[in-house]
Amino acid sequence: MSQKRGTLKNAGQPFGFDDLIQRMQIRVVAGCVVSLLLCTAMTVHAGTRRPDPKPAQPALSDDDLDSIHTVLTKMGDVFLKGNAKAMKGLLTESIERDSIITTLKREFQEASYVDFQIERPKADDSLSDIRHSVDATIRVKIVYRDDARPPDARRAIENTTFQNFIVQREPNGTFTIVNSTFFDNMGRRSGGMVLFVRALTALMLVCAMLGFWVWMASVAWWIRPRTTLWRVAMFLPPIGPLVFFFVAYLPEKLKKKK
Repeated sequence: MSQKRGTLKNAGQPFGFDDLIQRMQIRVVAGCVVSLLLCTAMTVHAGTRRPDPKPAQPALSDDDLDSIHTVLTKMGDVFLKGNAKAMKGLLTESIERDSIITTLKREFQEASYVDFQIERPKADDSLSDIRHSVDATIRVKIVYRDDARPPDARRAIENTTFQNFIVQREPNGTFTIVNSTFFDNMGRRSGGMVLFVRALTALMLVCAMLGFWVWMASVAWWIRPRTTLWRVAMFLPPIGPLVFFFVAYLPEKLKKKK
C-alpha cells in the first residue's frame, strides 16, 4: 500500500519540471556567451584604425583666377566678333566641345553681341585636381537679327547674368573652359520656327517628287511604241523617272517643237 501511495505522489508533480529547469540554464549560459562575444567585437572595432580622410583638393590661387579671367575675356572677344570657330582654342578637348561650337554658330546667326564685359571670377568649388568651378558676372548687349524695326530704330538689349563655369587646368598651367551654364539657352530663339520651316520645305519636296513620279509613270505607260524597260524603270524612283525624263521624254518633246 505504501509503495502505491508513493507512486501516486510522484505522479502528482508538474510534468517536465526538470526539463524546464535545464532549458532556463541553457538560455542563461547562451546569453552570457553572446554578451561576451559582443563585448569582444566592440573592443576590436574600437581599436581599429580609421582610414585617413581624403586630402582637400587644391584651391585656386589669385594667379589662377587671373589666368581664368584672361580666358573668359578672350571668350568675350569671340562673342563680339561672332566667330564660333575661334572658340575651339578656348574649350577643353572633349565630346562637349563640338556641341558648344554648334550652339554658338546658331547663336551668332540669330544675335549680334555689341558689348561683352565679364568680371573677375570667384572660386566656387574644386571638382578634382585639375577641374574647378568658378562663378562670374557677365554683362552683354545684344541686337537680334530678326528685329522687324528699321536698323536705326533698333536698340541693343542689355542683360546681366551670374554664370557658372567649369574650367580645367592644362599641363602647361593654362586653363580651358569645359562647359558653362552661359551656353545653355543659346541658339534657341528661333529654333521652333526654323524646325517648322524645314519640315514644311521637306514636305513640299516630297510632294513634288511624288507628283513627278506619277507624271513620268503615266507617260511611260501610255508611250508608243510600248517599252518594257521604261515601265520597269518607274519602279526605281527617283532615278528611274529622272532618267526617263532626260533620255526619252524631253528629247521627244524637243523634236516635236522643231
